[in-house]
Amino acid sequence: MVQAALTALQENRAQFIVTTDNVDTTRTALVPVNLSNGRRVIVVSEVSISEMKKLEKDVLIESAEVGILLLACGLLISWWLSNVLIRPIRFISSEIAAMASRKDLSASINVHSSDEIGSMAEELRHLLLDLRQVMQQVFSDATKNQTITSSLS
Repeated sequence: MVQAALTALQENRAQFIVTTDNVDTTRTALVPVNLSNGRRVIVVSEVSISEMKKLEKDVLIESAEVGILLLACGLLISWWLSNVLIRPIRFISSEIAAMASRKDLSASINVHSSDEIGSMAEELRHLLLDLRQVMQQVFSDATKNQTITSSLS
């Protein structure tokens, strides 16, 4: 180890030594460091390879757990958002289909929401009101025309 420390100092780069005994394999890192007072020292760090493998396995398991948790949260948020967005759209669509099948423009669509879907429902309500007014005007004009035509004959 002394030779590796001297090499680390001379070459100014880390040196690594792997030693094995009857219990475990150890990796030793010898890193040269320049201190602020100008002195050079060697920082020595020993790590058990089996301990590193155990830590690596633990990190892998924790990463998988976090990934599964994030996936579950993402699916839950997606499901919630789809219900929040799709339910009012389906309601509006079914109301429009019902009005079309009954040929009844007197029905109204009531959606109580302050988001874009609520805004769309409000604009659709205004469109229906305008359409009713146009239809009433057409009916009124047709009635007047029939009255005039009847009086002329």
